[in-house]
This record gives sequence, C-alpha cells and structure tokens, in this order.
Amino acid sequence: MSRSCHRLRRRVASIVIAGSVAGAQLPAQVPAQVPVQLLPPPDVEFAEPFSAMGVGALRELRDGRVIVADARERLLHLVDLARGSARTLAQEGSGPREFGSPNRLLPIAGDSTLVYDLGNQRYLLLDHEGNAVTTWRPSLEGAGGGRLNLLTPARGSDAAGRLYVEAPPAARRDGSFATEDSAAILRMDRRSGRVDTMAFVRVAGLRSSVRDGRRLVTAGGGNPLTPRDEWAVFPDGRVAIARHAPYRIDFVLPDGSVRRSAPIPFTPRAITQADKDEEEERRRLANLERMNQSIRLPDGSTIAPGRLVATPPLENFPATKPPFRAGYGSVLARPNGELWVRRLEPAGARGVLYDMIDATGALLHQVRLEERTAVVGFGVAAIYTGQVDRDGLVTLRRHR
Repeated sequence: MSRSCHRLRRRVASIVIAGSVAGAQLPAQVPAQVPVQLLPPPDVEFAEPFSAMGVGALRELRDGRVIVADARERLLHLVDLARGSARTLAQEGSGPREFGSPNRLLPIAGDSTLVYDLGNQRYLLLDHEGNAVTTWRPSLEGAGGGRLNLLTPARGSDAAGRLYVEAPPAARRDGSFATEDSAAILRMDRRSGRVDTMAFVRVAGLRSSVRDGRRLVTAGGGNPLTPRDEWAVFPDGRVAIARHAPYRIDFVLPDGSVRRSAPIPFTPRAITQADKDEEEERRRLANLERMNQSIRLPDGSTIAPGRLVATPPLENFPATKPPFRAGYGSVLARPNGELWVRRLEPAGARGVLYDMIDATGALLHQVRLEERTAVVGFGVAAIYTGQVDRDGLVTLRRHR
C-alpha cells in the first residue's frame, strides 16, 4: 500500500463531528430514562491511515475483509484487518473497468459491490474478491417524472441488487423551480430497468433567488437545520423512513405496505445564537474540505479543486431544532435490523449521539461516539469507525 499511503499522507481530510454534551449531563431533548451506551473498545485498528472516509464508504465482505473508498485520493482499497494488509482495487480512468471518483459502496447479491463513480457518472461492479468486472450506466429516462440524472447517486441497495434513489425537485419548463415539500423514493431494478415508487418523504424543496445578478438555487433556503425526513435501506428491501414531525419510523416493506411505529419521545428545544454560530463553523469547514477535491469527468477533463468563495450568512433558521440531522448518512441501517438515527444536540456538545431503534421502531437505547469519531460502515457483527488524530489522519477501527 506504499503508493496509496504516500498519497494519503500528502493530502488529509478531517471529519467534522458535532455531537454530545460534556460529562454525564444529557441534552434537554433526550428523555432521561433512555440509557446511553458507549461503543466497546475496538478489537482491531488498521495501521495505515486514510485521508477521507465518509459514511457509506465502507463495505464488509463475508470473510471479514472490507472495501474502502477514498473519494479524495480516488482510490479503492481491499483491507484485511486480521492480517493488517491492503491492496488497491481497479485503477483510475474512464475505461470499461476503471473509475474516476469512487463515492459510495452499495452491497448487492453474491458479495458483489456497486461503486458509485461520480467522476464517470456511472457505477463500477466489483465481484466477491473486489475485482472490477464491468461498468453500468442506468437508463433513467422517464424515471421519477424526469427528475433523475446520473448525478443522483443511489442512497442504498438490497440483496437482490436493486438500487434506491431519492428523486429531487426539478426545474419546471418555464424556468422556475419546484417548491413542493415531498420527494419520491424510487426503487430501480438493474436487470429489467423497472422503476417503482416506494414512498414519499418530506423535504425542504428548492428555493430560487437572485443575488448579484446570478440565480441561486438552494434546498430549504440552504439552512442545514431545516427539518426533513431521512431514510435508509435494509438488505431485505425494507425502507426505513425517519419522520421528523412527529418523530417516528415508517417501515416500507418490499410489497409497498407500511408499518408505522409509535412516536419516539422528543422535546423540541429553541435554537440559540450558539447553535447558529456552530452551524456556520461547520459550513466553513465543509467548504474548506471541498476546496481540496477534484472531479474527473467522462471526457477525461478534470474539475480542479476550487477556491473558497464567501457565502452569505445562513438564514431562515427554524424556531426549534429538529430531532435528527438532515443529510445522507444521518440514518443508517445495520444488516442485523437495527436503525441508527443521528440526533441533534445543543451547541458545544462533544461527540456524536445516535438513537438505536429496533425492527418495530422502538427506541432501545442511545449510542454515543467519542469526539472526532464517525461511523463509516456496518458489518453483520461489527461496527466500523474512523477516528481522526491531531494530524488529521483517519484510523479505521472495528468494534465487535
């Protein structure tokens, strides 16, 4: 792993974590009777650090090895934690078995993996050994009312190899933008090309405005605390939707029927100036991270790392914080049927707090991750985290 290690050490990303309160005090919106647990210490840590690992960028194979995607360095690794070794998978490029920018890892049948390749706007298929087999570009004509494009990556997959995508609001024919507050969850069958609408989720919708002569389009006014529903997919094809009002879980079964949980206890708390300042800092760090990333396009050209552009202050804050953070990766489905929902806490909280919810939608307990730690993937009997050290290097850890 000498080549990748050199590149990983050359450019490093930090994982921005917002989370819990110091000491034993629980935030106001968490019921006092819900037990809070810590993850057990890792049983193994991988010696070589990684530069960037986002939630969903790790996939465990049946034999315990894991595939890791590094979008920043444009690398795919097959890591053997038991032996402490790794090898690089496939290679960068636009050929039939190459990738441009590995973004998400989607488990499918037979221990195979679909890699969402943002750079080439397609998917790369890996077999059970991590070998590149072929690439696939879905035909999305007419899907989701014409709202999908190849820049809309799948959010999840099931064991049958079907992909699940959220259809975003889209531009109207007159040039205006949709403001509806719902989006469809679509299930795509790769073999038949069939697309089914599984459910609808409440979203912020698109908002269009003009600033300095330029039209700006943002979701929900661009405020990260705007409440919306989030969702994840289990291997058996169940879709779990975390509803924000009221806070509950809807389980959409493969046949389209829905099972709704009882409301989960949640007491809204007012957004303070400290909350607003913290979100501004999160956005600043995220912008710095995006500055260091480049994207290779299908024609071979590259969008170079950008420059920091001044952004206006966040506006349209809701009166209270929603129960959970919006965004891909805020709701996670474990293969064992557990659902993890990342909670929002008061400003200054340390670490990350998750609700752990069972297959009926009942809140069993909460799990707190230590500071500078993020969940990067799940296995059948393991949780994988990435921990950022003081130099910004990310260490992969497995917790049994």
